[in-house]
Amino acid sequence: MRRFFALAVLLLVAFVARRSEAHGMRTATVQVVPIDAEVVEVTIRAAVAVHGLTVSLDGCTSDESDVARFRCPGGFAGHRLEVHGLGPIASEAIVSLASRPDHDGDTPTTHLLQPGNPSWVLPASHESAWAVAHQYVGLGVRHIATGADHLLFLLGLVLC
Repeated sequence: MRRFFALAVLLLVAFVARRSEAHGMRTATVQVVPIDAEVVEVTIRAAVAVHGLTVSLDGCTSDESDVARFRCPGGFAGHRLEVHGLGPIASEAIVSLASRPDHDGDTPTTHLLQPGNPSWVLPASHESAWAVAHQYVGLGVRHIATGADHLLFLLGLVLC
């Protein structure tokens, strides 16, 4: 009986797998590097070519070069960084804020942006490792729970 059940599940997985496709890496990385107290460099990188993905930083001026440099009077903390153009090709962006040159002991911090929430207020101090871990574990659980291919894989692991 157990073999019959395992065979039925295997056939179901094979049938569903033919109709589903794995998704590629759709995450863009936005690197924010403080140059001094009022200037940050922002670079966008992605595993696939992404056109139309831009970054704005409210209250700051940009020099519009290949690598955007934003000048933020009074410092960049508290300014809202927004990624424009998130959608089907780049469905999310990880913003990585590097440590500031004038703050010893700072560690880089990251934040995930998605089309429904494409902006982040740059913090005055870096988030704790626990806060970042909590955010990414939650995202991982939601990612697995919303993907049929992931759920079928876990079902296959449980049955073996």
